Amino acid sequence: MGAVTRFYVDELGRLNQRLAALADNVHLLVAGIPMVVKGPALGAAVVALAGLESYLRKQRGIAEPYTAADAVAAMVKFRDRVEPVSAWVPAYANRSATFE
Repeated sequence: MGAVTRFYVDELGRLNQRLAALADNVHLLVAGIPMVVKGPALGAAVVALAGLESYLRKQRGIAEPYTAADAVAAMVKFRDRVEPVSAWVPAYANRSATFE
């Protein structure tokens, strides 16, 4: 992970923690799909798990990436399917391209 990406991930995690602590309702957006979060620490936990698993895979020579969506799938179970909010998808896509 490059220095700029590491800085972005760390700062985003801190910002998300602060915002979530102030909010009554928290949603985690992964690949344009909003997920309701009951506790403010889930976003930081997702980033931490994805980062750790990516590091471990790199150390073990595993080429398949471990994404934030993989971390969410491992940590969060929903009873019903969560549909994406189509209006959010373009904004998410434009923002994420900035950091690649």
